[in-house]
Amino acid sequence: MTFELDVLPTPNVTIIQEALEYRMFDGLIALVLFACLVVGLPGNCLALMFFLLMRKTKSLSTLLYLVACSVDICSSVFHLPVLISLLNKRKPGPFRDAVFCSFWFFLHKQVQPLSMLVVMFQSVSRAIVLLFPFRKLNKGAVMLLLAIFAMINLAWTITYSVFSIGYYSRGAAYCSETIDLKSEGKVVAFMKTAYYVYYCLSVGFPQVAVFLATLASLFGLKKGDIIHASDAQHHKVSVTISYYASIFLLCNLFTFLNMILYTVTINDSSLDSGTYGTYPGRIYSNTFMFFYSWPLSEVLCTVLNAALNPVLYLWRMEDMRNWASGLLSPKRYIVNQCSTRATAPP
Repeated sequence: MTFELDVLPTPNVTIIQEALEYRMFDGLIALVLFACLVVGLPGNCLALMFFLLMRKTKSLSTLLYLVACSVDICSSVFHLPVLISLLNKRKPGPFRDAVFCSFWFFLHKQVQPLSMLVVMFQSVSRAIVLLFPFRKLNKGAVMLLLAIFAMINLAWTITYSVFSIGYYSRGAAYCSETIDLKSEGKVVAFMKTAYYVYYCLSVGFPQVAVFLATLASLFGLKKGDIIHASDAQHHKVSVTISYYASIFLLCNLFTFLNMILYTVTINDSSLDSGTYGTYPGRIYSNTFMFFYSWPLSEVLCTVLNAALNPVLYLWRMEDMRNWASGLLSPKRYIVNQCSTRATAPP
């Protein structure tokens, strides 16, 4: 992979750097990102400690929460260079270094899909438990499947990098990569389309699966009867995961839609292909879409989701609240003596 600055066309970038309204928009996004950092980083670190200390750490739900917290910690931190760029009239800042730029892009393409996969597995597993209460899930098989998906995404990212040019885009305020369309060959043309089709599927399929699993869970909750105390606990767990899935769907819907629009744009045969193909095309020639669709869909949505998750944990999980309160009191709450209400049956 080579590295260039603004390899893609950037229409009238002085507008975003000088116009007051756009500086205010950038400042607002930066403020939200900073707020997500303040909430998300300590919140997910606290949640990670809680799930690590739980007695029933071998349950599938707990294992998935552990992965989710780890990914959300990365999500809370990796946006900092974007925040700096937005506050500095979209100048590269740390992104000027080619190695750092490439590493940031690589990390971003691992964190975002993995966070979606974790929610998908959490939602689908809960739906199965509700609809088929006597069916026991194989935790090892589920975690292995998650690892396989992560490895496939890693392989795609590395393959794409071989045929791409790394660059910092003032339009997006972060680093990215694009296929070098100056190169000839069917392989390059195929990779350009195949990668973004794959990325749309990797972003879109989890959302469809989570949506269907959430509907199934709601049906199971409505159908099920609460007889014993354990039933009430499992009911509360299912409601928590439904909230968890709903937050995910709301935060990531724009990401999926934006990737579909971009894939359609770069493969629009009705447009004349220039040096860099059909982008920005009809859709991204719009000032808002060019300058704000990417930082909102690729950065803010992911970071916001990561910040809201620990808030949900503290709201819905009484044992976590007690444990967190105990950290501030002389008599610490012993988490190993409690049975969390957020853990699915093993």
